[in-house]
Amino acid sequence: MIKLTPKLSKEEFLALPDNDRTYELIEGEAVAKMAPKLNPSLLTGILYTFLRN
Repeated sequence: MIKLTPKLSKEEFLALPDNDRTYELIEGEAVAKMAPKLNPSLLTGILYTFLRN
């Protein structure tokens, strides 16, 4: 049997409590965003610093 869950509206999504995870609203569902890994973040920071100077 398939369970149907009601879709969240924009207002309901924005009213969700803040916690350690960030979420995005995709087709009425709050989906947890994955945290970036260290290596891509580090590479992005180095590239930004290099291009800025």
